[in-house]
Amino acid sequence: MGFPSLSGEQLLIIADVFCAEYDVDVADFSALYAAASVTRAQFSGIRVHTPDTVGPALAATIIKLAPLTDRNAE
Repeated sequence: MGFPSLSGEQLLIIADVFCAEYDVDVADFSALYAAASVTRAQFSGIRVHTPDTVGPALAATIIKLAPLTDRNAE
């Protein structure tokens, strides 16, 4: 089984669906891309997150960076 990760483009697709459902917009595309990079973060080939911690880390980063106009904590 592969390690879970998202590209910036994949997270944008998810954000577009979320925005349409909840009537919000992407306010900061750079922040959205930065959030996606959390899923692939590594130093010297060693992953920063495990499969169990990558989801919560992504959620925490989205809350901190607030790439959407509202509902970043949803």
